[in-house]
Amino acid sequence: MTAARIPALVLITSLSLFMVGAPLTATAADERQPGQDDSTSTRPERQIPELDLNRTRLNFGSVEGGSQTGAQRFLINNSGDGTIDWTAQGSEAWISASPGAGAGSHFVEVTIDPSGLSTGSYTGAVIVSDPAAGNSPQTVDVYFVVYNPGSTGPPFGTFETPIDSATVSGAIPVTGWALDDIGVASVGIFFQEGSNTVFIGNAIFVDGARPDVEAAYPDLPRNFEAGWGYMLLTNGLPGGGNGTFTLLAIATDMEGNTVTLGTKTITCDNASAVKPFGTIDTPAQGGEASGSSYRVQGWALTPQPNTIPTDGSTITLYIDGINQGHPTYNLYRGDVEAMFPGYTNSSGAGFYWDLDTTAYENGTHTIYASVTDDAGNSEGIGSRYFTINNPGAPVPVELISFVID
Repeated sequence: MTAARIPALVLITSLSLFMVGAPLTATAADERQPGQDDSTSTRPERQIPELDLNRTRLNFGSVEGGSQTGAQRFLINNSGDGTIDWTAQGSEAWISASPGAGAGSHFVEVTIDPSGLSTGSYTGAVIVSDPAAGNSPQTVDVYFVVYNPGSTGPPFGTFETPIDSATVSGAIPVTGWALDDIGVASVGIFFQEGSNTVFIGNAIFVDGARPDVEAAYPDLPRNFEAGWGYMLLTNGLPGGGNGTFTLLAIATDMEGNTVTLGTKTITCDNASAVKPFGTIDTPAQGGEASGSSYRVQGWALTPQPNTIPTDGSTITLYIDGINQGHPTYNLYRGDVEAMFPGYTNSSGAGFYWDLDTTAYENGTHTIYASVTDDAGNSEGIGSRYFTINNPGAPVPVELISFVID
């Protein structure tokens, strides 16, 4: 009688990258039937990484002997299987890329040196290469214009929200966009108080927030971050944030030229507000986050006599519109208590939540929190764009298994 043959499962849990793509043979020996060994061969597929750049063009400007566009950056994403081991190099002497080499996903900063260049237009590129990548090289085209002194224009753009004559309360987004032929240095948010303009704060420029503006002005520096935003806590305006206020957005370019992008008149009614209010402090609007335990922090309050449950069960965080759960709440924030004393949660307005940013792709993401009090009043707070930036980690060779029978 012939003995039944029992299949043998062979697992290969570790494999050198140099072995991938080469024939691999496994032999199974049957101890009960000496000499009845069996074998099979397979050829593991070679892992081929790819270079994926988040943009293909950068624009720079400079005034001869004067101001120039600052550093701009692009993202190298590690796509496909395996890990890219790349270099980034300017095609012309006036183009610099830093870092010039790296592994995995990484941001690369590009700068321009106009020394010795006369008035006119110049073109070049940053060349990103990896001989092992399936689509190497990839390029980011660089366009550079050197202007005669006095020939450049002032910044321009729009002031879009809030809507003029709106009645608001709590935190409101103040938004618009701005561009310039050399670069916008800042967009300041002010309010009018008599004949004086009172500074509130500087808006943040957000990468990728206004693709429509980027498409409309493809030749201008930093067109990919033309969109600006500022989260205005109206409760902090004079009179406890009650009354009529005129807001101004003033853009300043790299040469010091200033332009008022627009004004908005709003009526703030925080005295009769019933919805929760607050904000997210980190990540900042347009800020950056990285690591497996990035601490998201913020605060929330609700008008009297209502309260926010101290266990944080009615505060929900959202990343890219997806529910992430509830943060730890009821943390003391002296700055918040000093600004808003007398609320039920004034002595414990702070919250935090640890975000594993490595679970997300590098690039631009959104975050906000939804807050509900014990009376059922709900409000979203802290809505913003932010950037996740984690250097790419090597991709391990996957487990290989096959059966010999």
